[in-house]
Amino acid sequence: MHSYKVSKITAILNQSNTTMVIDKLQESGFSHIYLQDGRNPIMSRQHSLLSLVTGRRSLFSIPVKILNLYVQEKLEFDLLNMISTVGQLHFPGMGAVFSEPCHLFKSYDGYKPHGINILKTKSKVPLLNDLMGICCIVQRGEADQIARIILESGIGVPTVVYGTGTGLREKIGLLRVTIPAEKEVISLIVPKWDVSDVVETLIAVGRLHLPGRGFINTFPIHRGILNTKLSLGSKYQAASTDQIISAIDSLYGSVEWRRNEIEHSPAKKRSYLDGSDLNIICNSGKGVNLVRAAMKAGCSGATIEQMRMLQRDEEHNVVSPARERCKMMIKHTQVHTIIDAVSDAGAFDDNVQSVILSQDVPKAFTYLKKTS
Repeated sequence: MHSYKVSKITAILNQSNTTMVIDKLQESGFSHIYLQDGRNPIMSRQHSLLSLVTGRRSLFSIPVKILNLYVQEKLEFDLLNMISTVGQLHFPGMGAVFSEPCHLFKSYDGYKPHGINILKTKSKVPLLNDLMGICCIVQRGEADQIARIILESGIGVPTVVYGTGTGLREKIGLLRVTIPAEKEVISLIVPKWDVSDVVETLIAVGRLHLPGRGFINTFPIHRGILNTKLSLGSKYQAASTDQIISAIDSLYGSVEWRRNEIEHSPAKKRSYLDGSDLNIICNSGKGVNLVRAAMKAGCSGATIEQMRMLQRDEEHNVVSPARERCKMMIKHTQVHTIIDAVSDAGAFDDNVQSVILSQDVPKAFTYLKKTS
C-alpha cells in the first residue's frame, strides 16, 4: 500500500494567541486544521495551607488549544517559523510548536492537507533540534501526579488531553471492572539524551509495570520551540537525574519506591516494544466500529480523543466538524492488514470520512502478562 511522507505540525497555544494563528493558517490556504482542547499543568505561585505543611506547591492548569495539521515536508520549516512568529512563542508561557515525521496512507475524497501560500516572515525564531516526544496514557485523574514530577524536576511543560480507552478492557476478563475507560493522555517534549531517564521515571511514578495502569511510548521530533514556563513566575531549568529522583522521593514521602522498582521491575529487565502509532481521524461516533474492525485484524485496542476540524468550505463539501482520533499501537507488520480491515469496515464512506496516518514508535512500554 502506497504512502507518502508528511510533517505533522502540533501547536499548543494559550487563549490569547489561538485565533491569530488560526486566521493566519487559513489565510495561507490550510483547509483542514484539527483543533483539540487540552491543559498545561504548571506550578502555582500561591502557597496554600497544605503547601506550607508539605513544602510542595500546588498545581494550576492553564487551558490550551492544540492545533494539528499535516504538510509537505518542504513546507515544514516556514510553517513552524510562521506559527512561532504569529503566536509569539519566543515568550515563555505563550505555547509551543513542533514537527513530527509522519506517513499519510489513505484519506477520504476532498481531504486537502497542504497549504498554498505560507507567509514567510523576516524574523526567524530559533528552532530546537535533538528532541524526542513522550506520550503517556493513564487512568482519568492520575495525570496531575505525573505532571507534578515533570514540573518539579524541571523536565518541561506537559500537555494533558482526555480520551476513552477502547478494546483492551474487554480482553482482560474480570479486571476490566477496575479499569475505567476514561483516560488522560500526557505528552511531553524532551532532549533526546534525557528520554530514557524520563521514560523510566514516568513508568515508576505511574506504576505502569502493573496491570491496567497505562501505556507509554516515545515518538520522533524534527524540530520545534518548547514552552519554558514551568510555574507562575519561574524560569526554565534543566533537570538532573538526582533532581528527578528527589522529586519522586518527595511525592511518595520515602525511598521505598526505589527498592520496589529494583526488586520487581528494573529498567534493564523491562521488555520494551516498538512499532507504529496508527491514527485514524474520522467523524465523531464512528471510531468505535473502526477500532472493532482493527481488533479483529490483530490490534489490541485504542484510545479515542475528541477534536474539531476547521475547514474553509470553498467547494461546499459536506464535512462534519466534529471529529475523533483513534490512536492504536501496532506492529510494523500489521499496518497494511489493519488499514485494509478498517477500509472494508467503511472507513472512507461519506458518513465516516477517515484519514489514516502513522508515526514510528521507537520505544514503548506497558504491562504484559508473562507467558509460560
